[in-house]
Amino acid sequence: MINSAVLAGVVISSVALAHGPTEDWIREGGYRDENGHSCCGEQDCKTLGDKEVREIRGGYAFSTVFQWADRSVPLAGTVPYSEAPPSLDGKFHVCVKFENGEAKRRCFFASVGGV
Repeated sequence: MINSAVLAGVVISSVALAHGPTEDWIREGGYRDENGHSCCGEQDCKTLGDKEVREIRGGYAFSTVFQWADRSVPLAGTVPYSEAPPSLDGKFHVCVKFENGEAKRRCFFASVGGV
């Protein structure tokens, strides 16, 4: 019998980190931020759900939570259209870098159809 706590941990880790085949196109595509840093590492990109992103004047606003080490790290911000290239899978994605225990947006990919 599978331990339900272990199974729950696997599911939560998969969803919270959300870096797998869904975000592989970001890593494999060699996308970079405006400073030339790679957008995507092993655990730093996440697909945003419908309730985590909305369209605002001139771009997008988002709010989400990343799992980093053993804690939840919130991240919210705005992204101008000029910094939101279209995603290849039609979903919104945000990639971050972690500094001093905080998540900072590195790259953002927009759904082609908008919100």
